[in-house]
Amino acid sequence: MMHSILFCLCNVEVSLCVTLIVSSILRRYELASAESYFRQGDLGLSLKKFLAVEKHYADITEDQFDFHSYCLRKMTLRTYVEMLQFQDRLHSHAYFRKAAAGAIR
Repeated sequence: MMHSILFCLCNVEVSLCVTLIVSSILRRYELASAESYFRQGDLGLSLKKFLAVEKHYADITEDQFDFHSYCLRKMTLRTYVEMLQFQDRLHSHAYFRKAAAGAIR
């Protein structure tokens, strides 16, 4: 949720904030369905769903590149620093760790 808050604080379009929130909900669904497929023994679909969660995090990382130039252009340095701190913690998020551990299994 932190990434959606960062974008909203910088007055970026509301549609982008909604997209990021929906992405968060999708990560939860994909993680739960991946674990379900794993328990059922369908390893192919399980891996596909685990990797879909990882792709959401890769997309967030890519979006941060646009956010760098936006914050520097608008001189919103406090939000920029918060975004950098968020980026440092991005891959320690519980959903990412669960997806990575599931993909390794």
